[in-house]
Amino acid sequence: MTPWKPKTLKDHLDAGRTRSAPESLRAMTGEPARGPAGEVLRSTEVEEPENPLRPCPCGRRQQADMMTDVSMVPPATREAWGLVPDADFICDGCLNGIHLRGFATREEVLEVLGAPRPLLQFVRVARLRSGVGSGM
Repeated sequence: MTPWKPKTLKDHLDAGRTRSAPESLRAMTGEPARGPAGEVLRSTEVEEPENPLRPCPCGRRQQADMMTDVSMVPPATREAWGLVPDADFICDGCLNGIHLRGFATREEVLEVLGAPRPLLQFVRVARLRSGVGSGM
C-alpha cells in the first residue's frame, strides 16, 4: 500500500505557496497581518521556523505539520462535521473529533480528504473487524 497522509499547513509552508494563498492562510503562516495602508496590525510568534505553532479555530495551538488542510471540503460539510465553516486548516484534535463525536466515519473523512481507495478499504475492513462504531 502506498503511504498517504492528508495535506497539512506545513506542506503549504514547505512548498512556499503562502504568497498566493488566501488571506486566512497567510495570517497563519507567520506573515504579519497588514491594514489598508500596509501597517502591521499584529505581531506573529514563530517558535520553530521549520514547523511553527499556529492557532486552530477551536482555540488550540498546534504545530503546522499537525494542521490538516480541509479547504477542499465544502463549507456545509465542515459545518455538518462540527467545524467552523470557513476554517481552511484544523488541528489533529478537531480531525479526530469528527468521527469520535459521530459526525462521520473515519473512512468518510479520509475519502473527502482525498485518501486513495486501498486505504479506505483497509480502514473500512479494520472498523468492521473491530466491531467498533465509527473508529478503529
